[in-house]
Amino acid sequence: MKGLSLCEPWASFMALSFKKIETRSWSTRYVGVVALQASRSKECIKPEYVADLCARAGLGAVFAPDYAWPLGKVVAVGELIACLKTEEVPALAPQERALGNYEPGRYAFGFRDVWRLPEPIPCRGALSLWEVPPEVEHEIAAQKARLAAAAALENGNGHTPPLLFEPRPPDDLLDRARRWAAENGLVGDLNAEWALVRYPVEGHGFVVTLQERTGAQRTATARFDQAGNPTMWTLDTKGVQI
Repeated sequence: MKGLSLCEPWASFMALSFKKIETRSWSTRYVGVVALQASRSKECIKPEYVADLCARAGLGAVFAPDYAWPLGKVVAVGELIACLKTEEVPALAPQERALGNYEPGRYAFGFRDVWRLPEPIPCRGALSLWEVPPEVEHEIAAQKARLAAAAALENGNGHTPPLLFEPRPPDDLLDRARRWAAENGLVGDLNAEWALVRYPVEGHGFVVTLQERTGAQRTATARFDQAGNPTMWTLDTKGVQI
């Protein structure tokens, strides 16, 4: 298993599924499972800096001023599915863009199926991608197995817990979002993408981002629950609850 070190608070942003793309100055051809490790750096975890970053991403007060950052520990595991130039990345949700550095000449590492370890594992990190020690990989597997066993006991069906798979969006999800956008004044040729989003409290869901290619270049964001039912629409910065 490969490992990737991230400074805090970005490691926790990934673990909490507030972002699924990590931006870097270097690229890789590797695709596969990656352990995400929070480095020991304390440079960017001053409370005022974290609060400002969360505000710009529209997250609110996610971390308390005395939050115990899991420095020097593996905090999550995910599948790296692509490494693209930042110029090649499709339209991004405002939250994703606010939590990355998408300047030209950089690279975007796209992840899916990121799940947070219940108990962060102490592990020494390194530059670039590195090999996870066997004992750490063994503990990761053990925690994953415990999550699966707990979910099977709770649900009585033996299925893998929801954190370990990515549900498929309804086939007409994009059409639903486009119809709402047209009904609410978003016009012109709409650029759109869908992506899975997870929230620690609200559970699983989908988000569709639509952006005008003409006029004011406004952005609309549609959120759906796992069944594909709409839960929130936002146009520019004004939310419309439905």
